[in-house]
Amino acid sequence: MLVVDQIFAEVIKGKFPRRKNRGITPQPSLRQTKALLKKNRSKNEISKVNKMSTATKNKPNLKISCILTSYNRPQRVREAIASVQQQTYPNWELIVVDDNSNAKTKNVLKEIADEDSRITLIQTGVRPEDRPKTTRYATCINLALERITGDLVTYLTDDDIYYPTRFERMAMAFHMNPKIHVLYGRQKVIVYTGNRITRTFIRPLVGVTRYPMGRVDHNSFMHRRACLEVVKGWDDHPDNWKAGDAAFFRKLVRHWDFYPINVLTDEHRVHDKGVQRKLHRGTKPWNSEDAE
Repeated sequence: MLVVDQIFAEVIKGKFPRRKNRGITPQPSLRQTKALLKKNRSKNEISKVNKMSTATKNKPNLKISCILTSYNRPQRVREAIASVQQQTYPNWELIVVDDNSNAKTKNVLKEIADEDSRITLIQTGVRPEDRPKTTRYATCINLALERITGDLVTYLTDDDIYYPTRFERMAMAFHMNPKIHVLYGRQKVIVYTGNRITRTFIRPLVGVTRYPMGRVDHNSFMHRRACLEVVKGWDDHPDNWKAGDAAFFRKLVRHWDFYPINVLTDEHRVHDKGVQRKLHRGTKPWNSEDAE
Protein backbone atom coordinates (compact mmCIF):
# COMPACT_ATOMS: atom_id res chain seq x y z
CA MET A 1 0.00 0.00 0.00
CA LEU A 2 1.31 3.44 -0.87
CA VAL A 3 0.61 6.16 1.65
CA VAL A 4 1.28 9.87 1.18
CA ASP A 5 2.80 10.61 4.57
CA GLN A 6 4.67 7.32 4.85
CA ILE A 7 6.75 7.69 1.69
CA PHE A 8 6.71 11.44 1.25
CA ALA A 9 9.82 11.53 -0.94
CA GLU A 10 8.24 9.15 -3.43
CA VAL A 11 5.14 11.36 -3.66
CA ILE A 12 7.20 14.46 -4.35
CA LYS A 13 9.25 12.69 -7.01
CA GLY A 14 6.15 11.31 -8.67
CA LYS A 15 6.91 7.63 -8.02
CA PHE A 16 3.36 6.49 -7.28
CA PRO A 17 2.39 3.64 -9.63
CA ARG A 18 -0.27 4.97 -11.97
CA ARG A 19 -2.77 3.57 -14.39
CA LYS A 20 -2.75 5.07 -17.84
CA ASN A 21 -4.54 8.37 -18.37
CA ARG A 22 -4.55 9.23 -14.69
CA GLY A 23 -4.30 12.92 -15.42
CA ILE A 24 -1.70 13.24 -12.62
CA THR A 25 1.82 14.09 -13.77
CA PRO A 26 4.99 13.63 -11.69
CA GLN A 27 6.52 16.79 -10.23
CA PRO A 28 10.18 17.61 -11.11
CA SER A 29 12.75 16.83 -8.44
CA LEU A 30 14.80 19.58 -6.86
CA ARG A 31 17.82 18.50 -8.94
CA GLN A 32 15.81 18.68 -12.16
CA THR A 33 14.50 22.11 -11.21
CA LYS A 34 18.00 23.41 -10.57
CA ALA A 35 19.20 22.06 -13.91
CA LEU A 36 16.43 23.92 -15.70
CA LEU A 37 17.22 27.12 -13.83
CA LYS A 38 20.92 26.93 -14.69
CA LYS A 39 20.09 27.22 -18.35
CA ASN A 40 18.48 30.61 -17.94
CA ARG A 41 19.44 32.20 -14.64
CA SER A 42 22.45 33.44 -12.73
CA LYS A 43 23.69 31.76 -9.54
CA ASN A 44 22.19 34.55 -7.45
CA GLU A 45 18.79 34.03 -9.02
CA ILE A 46 19.02 30.28 -8.42
CA SER A 47 19.85 30.89 -4.74
CA LYS A 48 16.86 33.20 -4.35
CA VAL A 49 14.53 30.66 -5.94
CA ASN A 50 15.86 27.85 -3.71
CA LYS A 51 15.32 29.91 -0.56
CA MET A 52 11.84 30.91 -1.62
CA SER A 53 10.95 27.31 -2.55
CA THR A 54 12.18 26.01 0.81
CA ALA A 55 10.18 28.59 2.72
CA THR A 56 7.06 27.86 0.69
CA LYS A 57 7.53 24.10 1.01
CA ASN A 58 7.78 24.26 4.78
CA LYS A 59 4.92 26.71 5.36
CA PRO A 60 1.68 25.79 3.61
CA ASN A 61 -0.85 28.57 3.76
CA LEU A 62 -3.84 26.88 2.15
CA LYS A 63 -7.02 27.91 3.92
CA ILE A 64 -9.26 25.07 5.08
CA SER A 65 -13.04 25.36 5.08
CA CYS A 66 -14.59 22.85 7.49
CA ILE A 67 -18.33 22.17 7.29
CA LEU A 68 -20.02 20.75 10.38
CA THR A 69 -23.64 19.57 10.29
CA SER A 70 -25.61 19.70 13.53
CA TYR A 71 -28.91 18.37 14.86
CA ASN A 72 -29.94 18.02 18.51
CA ARG A 73 -26.58 17.08 20.06
CA PRO A 74 -25.63 19.98 22.37
CA GLN A 75 -22.89 18.15 24.26
CA ARG A 76 -21.37 16.20 21.40
CA VAL A 77 -21.34 19.23 19.09
CA ARG A 78 -19.30 21.10 21.71
CA GLU A 79 -16.68 18.37 21.49
CA ALA A 80 -16.75 18.36 17.69
CA ILE A 81 -16.23 22.13 17.49
CA ALA A 82 -13.52 22.04 20.15
CA SER A 83 -11.62 19.48 18.07
CA VAL A 84 -11.52 22.02 15.22
CA GLN A 85 -10.50 24.88 17.49
CA GLN A 86 -7.63 22.74 18.85
CA GLN A 87 -6.06 22.14 15.44
CA THR A 88 -2.33 22.87 15.24
CA TYR A 89 -2.88 24.46 11.81
CA PRO A 90 -4.22 28.01 12.17
CA ASN A 91 -5.62 28.89 8.74
CA TRP A 92 -9.17 27.58 8.82
CA GLU A 93 -12.81 28.56 8.97
CA LEU A 94 -15.66 26.53 10.41
CA ILE A 95 -19.17 26.73 9.00
CA VAL A 96 -21.72 25.09 11.29
CA VAL A 97 -25.08 24.32 9.70
CA ASP A 98 -27.68 23.55 12.33
CA ASP A 99 -30.82 21.88 10.99
CA ASN A 100 -33.33 23.62 13.26
CA SER A 101 -32.31 21.84 16.46
CA ASN A 102 -33.90 22.11 19.88
CA ALA A 103 -33.39 25.30 21.89
CA LYS A 104 -30.59 23.82 24.00
CA THR A 105 -28.49 23.00 20.94
CA LYS A 106 -29.19 26.37 19.30
CA ASN A 107 -28.09 28.20 22.44
CA VAL A 108 -24.87 26.21 22.68
CA LEU A 109 -24.02 26.92 19.04
CA LYS A 110 -24.80 30.63 19.29
CA GLU A 111 -22.65 30.96 22.38
CA ILE A 112 -19.68 29.26 20.69
CA ALA A 113 -20.03 31.17 17.40
CA ASP A 114 -20.32 34.51 19.19
CA GLU A 115 -16.99 33.89 20.92
CA ASP A 116 -14.99 32.77 17.86
CA SER A 117 -14.90 34.89 14.70
CA ARG A 118 -13.63 31.93 12.68
CA ILE A 119 -16.99 30.20 13.12
CA THR A 120 -20.03 30.96 10.97
CA LEU A 121 -23.40 29.63 12.13
CA ILE A 122 -26.21 28.92 9.67
CA GLN A 123 -29.69 27.99 10.90
CA THR A 124 -31.77 26.22 8.25
CA GLY A 125 -35.17 26.77 9.89
CA VAL A 126 -36.44 23.67 8.10
CA ARG A 127 -40.10 22.84 8.74
CA PRO A 128 -40.89 19.37 10.17
CA GLU A 129 -43.01 18.45 7.15
CA ASP A 130 -40.07 19.18 4.82
CA ARG A 131 -37.55 16.94 6.56
CA PRO A 132 -38.41 13.74 4.64
CA LYS A 133 -37.97 15.49 1.30
CA THR A 134 -34.16 15.42 1.27
CA THR A 135 -31.16 13.80 2.91
CA ARG A 136 -30.81 16.58 5.45
CA TYR A 137 -27.06 16.46 6.14
CA ALA A 138 -26.36 16.69 2.40
CA THR A 139 -28.78 19.61 2.12
CA CYS A 140 -27.00 21.33 5.00
CA ILE A 141 -23.60 20.76 3.42
CA ASN A 142 -24.78 22.35 0.18
CA LEU A 143 -25.93 25.44 2.10
CA ALA A 144 -22.46 25.76 3.58
CA LEU A 145 -20.70 25.27 0.25
CA GLU A 146 -22.23 28.56 -0.88
CA ARG A 147 -20.34 30.35 1.91
CA ILE A 148 -16.86 28.77 1.93
CA THR A 149 -13.76 30.89 1.30
CA GLY A 150 -11.02 28.25 1.68
CA ASP A 151 -8.71 26.46 -0.74
CA LEU A 152 -9.49 23.05 0.79
CA VAL A 153 -12.80 21.64 1.99
CA THR A 154 -13.46 19.05 4.67
CA TYR A 155 -16.46 17.79 6.66
CA LEU A 156 -17.42 16.84 10.21
CA THR A 157 -20.53 15.51 11.91
CA ASP A 158 -21.72 16.65 15.33
CA ASP A 159 -20.95 13.36 17.09
CA ASP A 160 -17.37 12.85 15.85
CA ILE A 161 -14.05 14.64 16.45
CA TYR A 162 -10.82 15.47 14.63
CA TYR A 163 -7.36 14.77 16.02
CA PRO A 164 -5.19 17.90 16.50
CA THR A 165 -2.73 17.52 13.59
CA ARG A 166 -5.34 16.63 10.95
CA PHE A 167 -5.41 20.01 9.21
CA GLU A 168 -1.66 20.53 9.43
CA ARG A 169 -0.69 17.19 7.94
CA MET A 170 -3.30 17.24 5.19
CA ALA A 171 -2.57 20.85 4.22
CA MET A 172 1.13 19.98 3.92
CA ALA A 173 0.37 16.99 1.71
CA PHE A 174 -1.77 19.10 -0.62
CA HIS A 175 0.85 21.85 -0.63
CA MET A 176 3.66 19.47 -1.58
CA ASN A 177 1.59 17.65 -4.21
CA PRO A 178 -0.39 20.14 -6.32
CA LYS A 179 -1.73 17.44 -8.63
CA ILE A 180 -3.47 15.59 -5.80
CA HIS A 181 -7.09 16.69 -5.41
CA VAL A 182 -8.47 14.34 -2.73
CA LEU A 183 -6.87 12.97 0.44
CA TYR A 184 -8.13 10.70 3.21
CA GLY A 185 -6.63 9.59 6.53
CA ARG A 186 -6.91 6.78 9.04
CA GLN A 187 -9.97 6.75 11.25
CA LYS A 188 -10.43 5.40 14.75
CA VAL A 189 -13.89 3.92 15.26
CA ILE A 190 -15.39 3.61 18.74
CA VAL A 191 -18.54 1.54 19.13
CA TYR A 192 -20.85 2.20 22.09
CA THR A 193 -23.58 0.03 23.50
CA GLY A 194 -25.48 2.35 25.76
CA ASN A 195 -22.76 4.37 27.49
CA ARG A 196 -20.23 1.55 27.39
CA ILE A 197 -17.48 1.13 24.78
CA THR A 198 -17.81 -2.36 23.36
CA ARG A 199 -15.41 -2.18 20.42
CA THR A 200 -12.56 -0.02 19.11
CA PHE A 201 -10.71 -0.40 15.82
CA ILE A 202 -8.80 1.53 13.15
CA ARG A 203 -10.44 1.69 9.75
CA PRO A 204 -7.75 0.42 7.33
CA LEU A 205 -6.38 2.54 4.51
CA VAL A 206 -7.13 1.16 1.05
CA GLY A 207 -4.29 2.77 -0.90
CA VAL A 208 -4.66 5.08 -3.88
CA THR A 209 -8.18 4.31 -4.96
CA ARG A 210 -11.11 5.20 -7.13
CA TYR A 211 -13.39 3.01 -5.03
CA PRO A 212 -13.63 4.67 -1.60
CA MET A 213 -17.38 4.05 -1.28
CA GLY A 214 -18.05 2.15 1.94
CA ARG A 215 -14.34 2.13 2.77
CA VAL A 216 -13.65 5.80 3.55
CA ASP A 217 -15.76 7.87 5.93
CA HIS A 218 -16.54 11.45 5.01
CA ASN A 219 -15.10 12.71 8.31
CA SER A 220 -11.70 11.42 7.17
CA PHE A 221 -11.30 13.07 3.78
CA MET A 222 -10.48 16.48 2.34
CA HIS A 223 -10.58 17.84 -1.19
CA ARG A 224 -9.56 20.94 -3.07
CA ARG A 225 -12.22 23.60 -3.46
CA ALA A 226 -11.54 23.47 -7.21
CA CYS A 227 -13.22 20.05 -7.29
CA LEU A 228 -16.55 21.76 -6.69
CA GLU A 229 -16.26 23.58 -10.00
CA VAL A 230 -16.58 20.15 -11.63
CA VAL A 231 -18.81 18.10 -9.30
CA LYS A 232 -20.84 21.02 -7.88
CA GLY A 233 -22.36 19.76 -4.60
CA TRP A 234 -23.73 16.80 -2.69
CA ASP A 235 -26.72 14.84 -3.95
CA ASP A 236 -29.42 15.27 -1.29
CA HIS A 237 -32.04 12.97 -2.81
CA PRO A 238 -33.89 11.28 0.10
CA ASP A 239 -32.68 7.85 -1.02
CA ASN A 240 -29.15 8.85 0.04
CA TRP A 241 -29.74 8.88 3.80
CA LYS A 242 -27.73 5.68 4.26
CA ALA A 243 -24.80 6.69 2.06
CA GLY A 244 -24.74 10.38 1.21
CA ASP A 245 -20.95 10.43 1.31
CA ALA A 246 -20.76 7.50 -1.12
CA ALA A 247 -22.96 9.39 -3.57
CA PHE A 248 -20.57 12.35 -3.39
CA PHE A 249 -17.53 10.08 -3.68
CA ARG A 250 -18.91 8.62 -6.91
CA LYS A 251 -18.93 12.10 -8.38
CA LEU A 252 -15.36 12.77 -7.28
CA VAL A 253 -13.81 9.52 -8.50
CA ARG A 254 -14.95 10.16 -12.05
CA HIS A 255 -12.16 12.70 -12.12
CA TRP A 256 -9.65 12.07 -9.30
CA ASP A 257 -8.02 9.38 -7.19
CA PHE A 258 -8.37 9.32 -3.42
CA TYR A 259 -4.86 9.42 -1.94
CA PRO A 260 -4.19 8.06 1.58
CA ILE A 261 -2.18 9.85 4.25
CA ASN A 262 -0.78 7.71 7.05
CA VAL A 263 -2.13 9.88 9.87
CA LEU A 264 -4.87 9.15 12.39
CA THR A 265 -7.13 12.03 11.39
CA ASP A 266 -10.40 11.56 13.23
CA GLU A 267 -12.56 9.57 15.61
CA HIS A 268 -15.95 8.20 14.58
CA ARG A 269 -18.42 7.31 17.33
CA VAL A 270 -21.07 4.66 16.62
CA HIS A 271 -23.85 5.08 19.20
CA ASP A 272 -27.54 4.39 19.74
CA LYS A 273 -28.65 7.90 18.78
CA GLY A 274 -26.53 8.10 15.64
CA VAL A 275 -28.03 8.21 12.15
CA GLN A 276 -26.83 4.76 11.11
CA ARG A 277 -28.26 2.98 14.15
CA LYS A 278 -31.54 4.87 13.77
CA LEU A 279 -31.83 3.71 10.18
CA HIS A 280 -30.98 0.14 11.19
CA ARG A 281 -33.78 0.21 13.78
CA GLY A 282 -36.20 1.66 11.26
CA THR A 283 -36.34 4.99 13.10
CA LYS A 284 -36.50 8.20 11.08
CA PRO A 285 -33.08 9.91 11.17
CA TRP A 286 -34.67 13.27 12.00
CA ASN A 287 -36.64 11.87 14.95
CA SER A 288 -35.98 14.34 17.79
CA GLU A 289 -37.60 12.30 20.56
CA ASP A 290 -34.34 10.54 21.35
CA ALA A 291 -32.11 13.61 21.11
CA GLU A 292 -29.46 14.27 23.77
